Amino acid sequence: MPYQAVLLMIAMGSVIAWALCWAERKLPPDTASQIEALNQLLPQTQCAQCGYPGCRPYAMAIQTGKAPINLCPPGGQITVKKLAELTGQSLKILSSVSDPTMRAVIRESDCIGCTLCIEACPVDAIIGATQKTHTVIEDECTGCELCLPPCPVDCIDLVSISLDTTSVDTTSHVVASSLDKTQPQMSASIAVSDDCVRCGECIPVCPKSLTPVAMYWQRNNVTEMEALRLAECIECSRCDRVCPSELPLATIFSDAKGTLRQEQQRKESAIYSEARFSAREERRTHAPPVSKSPIPTPSDLLKIAQRQRVETGQDGI
Repeated sequence: MPYQAVLLMIAMGSVIAWALCWAERKLPPDTASQIEALNQLLPQTQCAQCGYPGCRPYAMAIQTGKAPINLCPPGGQITVKKLAELTGQSLKILSSVSDPTMRAVIRESDCIGCTLCIEACPVDAIIGATQKTHTVIEDECTGCELCLPPCPVDCIDLVSISLDTTSVDTTSHVVASSLDKTQPQMSASIAVSDDCVRCGECIPVCPKSLTPVAMYWQRNNVTEMEALRLAECIECSRCDRVCPSELPLATIFSDAKGTLRQEQQRKESAIYSEARFSAREERRTHAPPVSKSPIPTPSDLLKIAQRQRVETGQDGI
């Protein structure tokens, strides 16, 4: 009997496993989860260069098959590659290219305060009021260029910002918005040859219980470096001193940590821009309807005045 019970449990487990595999292949995936995964790969500039009003609508169009995966210039070819991997589509060439370092600047002396650029900005990066000078909040601008066409006096220019982030607070989401959207790579200033012999001598000497040998071989892979706890490295150089290949491991890890910080800031910037875009869309959706009453003419005003005089008994005065 125990033998038969074991066989029965094995058979039931096999049937359940087969059913789960069948369901995974045959049943449609969760639409919301798939859209969210696609949206996470997009740069969240909300620039509408893809032909859709924002990154999430574009992700929805990709998920439903209404849009190709190569319509995001700010994301670059690396985003097209990631979208292809996620959707299982063949890799395509980016339809057009844009410069992620461009930001809008308003020539305030020429601004007439029409507010048309404020209405066009997808992330509320322009402040101002009617007949008052407008200003672009550079830290919030994504360089989408949507404010340029509505301006009736052409007082908005696109300028290139510096990619040098050494003088900028690394905790700010602003830094990430100026970074290249391609996959981060280790700085070319450090010439490193693959002379590691994988001896493992660096592992026991690490005071933070890290695995320097694995970190070295994954130094250009941001995801793996994050999983290997690169941020915890204190750059003590103990691994340098025991390395038989005399590799500058501490310097390599320091450079890789800078790349990892840039990638984290890029992700934070994307989340921040998406939140501003969502807040703007929510406000526009629930905004009270604007009155469409026509502007009264002088004759209308005269009739109103006469009616008021009659109602107040002043008509005979």
